[in-house]
Amino acid sequence: MTIAVYVVCILALAFIVLNLVGLAMSRSWRVARTIKSAADPADVYPLIASFEQGWSRWSPWGPASDPKMKVTYEGPPSGLGATQAWTGGETGRGRITIVDADDRGRIGYQLAFGTFSIAGEIELRDGDIVWTNTGTLGGPPMFRIGGMFAERVVGKAMERGLADLVRETSAVPARQ
Repeated sequence: MTIAVYVVCILALAFIVLNLVGLAMSRSWRVARTIKSAADPADVYPLIASFEQGWSRWSPWGPASDPKMKVTYEGPPSGLGATQAWTGGETGRGRITIVDADDRGRIGYQLAFGTFSIAGEIELRDGDIVWTNTGTLGGPPMFRIGGMFAERVVGKAMERGLADLVRETSAVPARQ
């Protein structure tokens, strides 16, 4: 047999093994991060409920971190129905919409970019800001292996975003 046949056989075997390993893994992934915040929830909520006035200042995936990203906003400026869409940059094309909002300190959102769909939530709880993202990995079973890296890759970005969010709330003057 020639070297080309060996290479094809090895690649086929790797493909089969990766898919078998993927079959044993979950399609779902979940990443959550928490940070302490002394800020008044009334000062934090506007930063999580508005993409243009809030997220653009602290999100690790926003225009501030990716100058090639072209962003548009739709719907209300904040809260339920607020939407940000983008093209270009590292994530290509995407859209995020706030699908649940409680001005006492919680928003839920739906995010889609490329073939990925993410459900997320940011909640203010007793001095903590809790950010959670969940998703499902589509495609062939071997793509599920990528879920092992979500915790590290997505989690690090979320930690940066939460730290920036807390910094932004520190800049808000204290309430009288």
